[in-house]
Amino acid sequence: MFWADVEAVIDDPQGVRDDGLDRWNRPKWILDGTAPGDLPIELVCAIDEDDDGELTVFITIYWKTV
Repeated sequence: MFWADVEAVIDDPQGVRDDGLDRWNRPKWILDGTAPGDLPIELVCAIDEDDDGELTVFITIYWKTV
């Protein structure tokens, strides 16, 4: 997987759903979409905020099984 695959799904997701919290109590979202080449993928995004209000987004990308 490449950054272009991540950008393709973030720019034009086919679906976005709230997935609650991860094990560190960070909000977690799942984005469903298609990477270049019609590869179905999902992104799991967890958003962390430090004491100064700075945000970090953790992204896990994987092929979506059909």
